[in-house]
Amino acid sequence: MSSHIYEDPDLTIKFKYGNRDDREERLEREVDIYETSDVYADQKARSTRHGEAHTQYHLPAARRDQFRVPALILGLLCLLLVAGLTVFYKFYVELTSENQKLTSENQKLTSDLETMNCQFGNNNQTQANTTEWKRFECSCYYISTERKNWSESRKDCERRGADLLVIKTRSKHEFFRELNKRGDFWIGLERKGKRWSTTWKWEWVDGSPLAHTGWNPVAKLNPEDDFKVFMDLQGTWNYTNTGSKHWICERDIY
Repeated sequence: MSSHIYEDPDLTIKFKYGNRDDREERLEREVDIYETSDVYADQKARSTRHGEAHTQYHLPAARRDQFRVPALILGLLCLLLVAGLTVFYKFYVELTSENQKLTSENQKLTSDLETMNCQFGNNNQTQANTTEWKRFECSCYYISTERKNWSESRKDCERRGADLLVIKTRSKHEFFRELNKRGDFWIGLERKGKRWSTTWKWEWVDGSPLAHTGWNPVAKLNPEDDFKVFMDLQGTWNYTNTGSKHWICERDIY
């Protein structure tokens, strides 16, 4: 408004040609007009700032409305995830408990079966001898405390309803190598061939051919006589047809 006053030519003329009193009065009015115009401008500026602040105050609420639906969807997804995890955990706990129960029952049945089958015998076997039987895989084994030749050792096994030890796998070989603490013992392997014939073979007492071997490096593998095989304390095989040794009998559980 003050800018209009400066640009109005009539007001300027009136200030120039009026009398002194009029000029003083008009000066007072001009000052009042200036003050009034300044107050108006200040109020207008405050009003503008207030309007801007008011507009800015309402912007966040509008933005919150825009994210309300995605937030609800995300919340529902979280609830579904928690529910799914709860069901899965309950199922996992039940399955684990059932598995532990079955494992425990299986171990008990295996132990009972081992005890029942490894204590077999006949009228020639005393209760004291049953403590010498050991189990490995699906067979039980009797480890002698006496020494006999190969033929007598086999007869002793037959009286017990068993036969001399047959070794066809490396795992079985290693098991008896670790188990042997008494020195040389007979196993159920022998050289078989017709007398006065160059044809011969190594054969187990159950009639099976030789597959896995554990020969001592110094053993001569083409003997000229029917030799019997034994395992030494180091777990290697050698053969002889004389002497007395311990022996191991074997019998299948099933």
